[in-house]
Amino acid sequence: MSENIAWQPIETAPMDGTPVLLYARAAFATAPVRVVGWWIYGQHWVACTFSPNKPTVLVPTHWMPLPTPPGEQS
Repeated sequence: MSENIAWQPIETAPMDGTPVLLYARAAFATAPVRVVGWWIYGQHWVACTFSPNKPTVLVPTHWMPLPTPPGEQS
């Protein structure tokens, strides 16, 4: 069964460190991409996708929860 999840405005995203799927651009880039990122409390959105082992600041516009991992779907 597929999950019906829609993109939501970034203002509604959880800001507790929970990883979410973001539609964002890196702060140093112009093109947005889909990336897993999280909010660092009191600071900004980050991801390690662009620079492994070095979090990159993101500028997201939308988010959605991550899908259920394989094997955990009911």
